[in-house]
Amino acid sequence: MVFLVNARRKITCRRHGVILDMQTIAAKHSNAYGRELSALNVLVVDDNFHMRRLVHTILEAFDVKNIREATDGTEALAEIKIRQPDLIISDWEMKPMDGCSFLEVLRRADNKPACFIPVIMLTAHGRPRLIRQAFEAGASQFLVKPLTPANLLHRVDWILADKRPFFEEEGQMRQQLTLKLPKAAVAVAEQKVAAGDAWDLDL
Repeated sequence: MVFLVNARRKITCRRHGVILDMQTIAAKHSNAYGRELSALNVLVVDDNFHMRRLVHTILEAFDVKNIREATDGTEALAEIKIRQPDLIISDWEMKPMDGCSFLEVLRRADNKPACFIPVIMLTAHGRPRLIRQAFEAGASQFLVKPLTPANLLHRVDWILADKRPFFEEEGQMRQQLTLKLPKAAVAVAEQKVAAGDAWDLDL
């Protein structure tokens, strides 16, 4: 799927040879755009206690002071109703509500303003099909474990600078997808995809 922004501030979606026009929503950026890292209110969602604590500890090292936790998508949605976070860092494989189901509910067009919260998805698997599924469900960024302070900071910094506006498609809020892989990484990624191995995608 390729999204292109045209001069009329509409987004043209080319899918299976069909061209659709989708109006952008008043150039609404994600809730974290332009904010300072230390000022973020972050919600960490994972059914693994040790992973939640790892993410929490790394964020604290970045001087993030407002960090909450949830054990799955259902609990995360309840936390969002209490207080809306600026950023969500969520695992993909959780029970009972997994990351995909959580994103589908969060990104509903009638779920404003929560539908504009950026989400970094974590997973132990980097299969291209899974990565594509996560972005199509509404993930803002994707991070393949093992988690390190450096790769998490890279994703968070990317979110803070993300200017992409949201648009509505079939009742869900989406953002333009644009690949920005370094040239040196393209060949490596293509080799891994061809071999069926995991690969790490930076958007």
